[in-house]
Amino acid sequence: MAGVTASSSKSIQRRRPPIVRIVVAGDSQTVKVPVIVVGCKVDLQDENQQVSLEQMMSQLMQQFCENEACIQCSAYSSIQVSDVFFLAQKATLYPTAPLVDKDSKTLKLRCARALKQIFILYDRDRDGALSDAELNDFQVLIFSSHNEC
Repeated sequence: MAGVTASSSKSIQRRRPPIVRIVVAGDSQTVKVPVIVVGCKVDLQDENQQVSLEQMMSQLMQQFCENEACIQCSAYSSIQVSDVFFLAQKATLYPTAPLVDKDSKTLKLRCARALKQIFILYDRDRDGALSDAELNDFQVLIFSSHNEC
């Protein structure tokens, strides 16, 4: 997670946060890790700022494909602190980078092939759609539970 405070907004405009430079820099073998951009001390945010934290965070989100989420919080006022930890946990446990190409907004080839193979395995009647029974069989195998509907 990279923290951005209201007082550090000028430094963000001049350079990237160090954590983003570390994650983005590197050779082709570097594993891209998910990044959560967190605006801290939101309760101290000055209404008269030239550039809002929202604008800066939006620019960071667009600039780096590793960014999974962007959120503002305040530990002092207990504003969205639990959401920061939820997003960090979600980005770690369920990373989207191996599945989705954020630039083209499409599934990566290996992910699309895997989903197609799963579909082919469970479309037993080969009608091009999963019936309720086929979908239920898949759900029982993966989640050990039957479809409630």
